Amino acid sequence: MNALTKIPPSGAASDELIRVLQNSLYPGAKADSVALVLAWCRSTGRDPMKKPVHIVPMSVKIAGTDRYEWRDVLMPGIGTYRTDAAETGEYVGKSEPEFGPETTREFDGQKVTFPLWCKVTVYRYTHGEARAFPAKEFWIENYALGKGNKGVNAMWSKRCYGQLAKVAESQALRMAFPDETGNSNTAEEMEGKSFAGMTIDAEPQPKPPQPAPAQLRQQTTAEYLGDAIPDAHEPAKRPFGEYLRDKLAASTTPHEVAALRLDPRIQPFLTSGPPDAVARAAALIEARIEALMPPVVEGARPPADEGPELSDSPPTRDEPPAVDDDLSGGM
Repeated sequence: MNALTKIPPSGAASDELIRVLQNSLYPGAKADSVALVLAWCRSTGRDPMKKPVHIVPMSVKIAGTDRYEWRDVLMPGIGTYRTDAAETGEYVGKSEPEFGPETTREFDGQKVTFPLWCKVTVYRYTHGEARAFPAKEFWIENYALGKGNKGVNAMWSKRCYGQLAKVAESQALRMAFPDETGNSNTAEEMEGKSFAGMTIDAEPQPKPPQPAPAQLRQQTTAEYLGDAIPDAHEPAKRPFGEYLRDKLAASTTPHEVAALRLDPRIQPFLTSGPPDAVARAAALIEARIEALMPPVVEGARPPADEGPELSDSPPTRDEPPAVDDDLSGGM
């Protein structure tokens, strides 16, 4: 009997299963949230008694407003990722987590010691050989805030190594098995975080005609950025350097700067822009993240040369790294 047939239709039997799940795998969860779990398992053919999905309370932004409200959101666990990968018959293991140097920082009066980064490699047998899919994740870009959006929450301060290893493994599994894992983050990655989503308030704009590849290569970098990457919120001809500079200046926390990688204009550029320009833009983003990081606590172990360079000087929150307006020349 497969997992799909184990879930009864709505009615007395379904209500009984909801009560069982509320008192076992999902203690304290609302009946409506557990019903969502059953609907998710029914549509994906999962056994709900194996807890393939988690109920994660999240602060979710209400579309069209600046207000947030708490909602129960369903997210797969890393165990589901591992199961999906194993079921392909092509998953051939993963590396031990590799961690960067430790550093100690102070967040709203709370001292936290954590590894700068973690790297995990997943191996998939494809095209006649085991191919590596490495993923490297930085703690400063992934930690969750504590109560009142201050400090660091208990999980990321007490289990900083374990949490970061799960995030890196989840990313590696998504890279190695994109069809099986989809685009949803795992519960381990999102627990304790807010979710604003990708909301587009502007009216959709028609795409400008794209030049042929040969013609595109002859364009200057500034022309490429202005024409090939339209932006619904900014004039199409606005120099990309000016746009990036304003975004960096408006970002006041490492989280906000890291989120710029998903900006509807910046993300396409980082994915398909000229290689030298992409390298410069990525370096500017990393520099801004470093500038906004809390200062190193005195007496903490100095970091090694690996990972992002750390500074003992206090962060500068007012001035972002300089950005050329037209991003011409080296970019």
